[in-house]
Amino acid sequence: MTTVNQRMQELIKTLKMNPSSFAKSIGKPHSTIANVTDGRSKPGFDILELILEKYPEINPLWFIRGIGEMFQPMTNVSADGGADVENELRDKIKMQNDTINDLRYTVELQKRLLNGGDLGKFEGDLFDRLPVGFPNFFGLSTGIVTGTPVRY
Repeated sequence: MTTVNQRMQELIKTLKMNPSSFAKSIGKPHSTIANVTDGRSKPGFDILELILEKYPEINPLWFIRGIGEMFQPMTNVSADGGADVENELRDKIKMQNDTINDLRYTVELQKRLLNGGDLGKFEGDLFDRLPVGFPNFFGLSTGIVTGTPVRY
């Protein structure tokens, strides 16, 4: 059976690191890790915790006690869970695309205003597409009483 010191050496080698880069990756001085890998001391709980937080794929049972495999087995997403994640991502992408299209429209309006103020002809009513609360953003006035855009 291997010691925790030997397992740390093996882990560092498997991660294709050296004790110095490994120490830096967990925010500890090189000497702390070197003392463990050289067998002069055992890692304290704070070191073990930092390592397992930084590298969650490490099997804690293997790292601490030498039982099992070095890395935890990958978990599979269930078919239903995968569908939920996919639908959620599709909804987010659609919302982001809508936002991008609205921003492109806004940029086009601003370009037209900068080029002489002629908004030209747009599909649909221009004021239907303005974001709520932004009529003055485009240099447009609002009615004092109603708050509706005034068309010139």
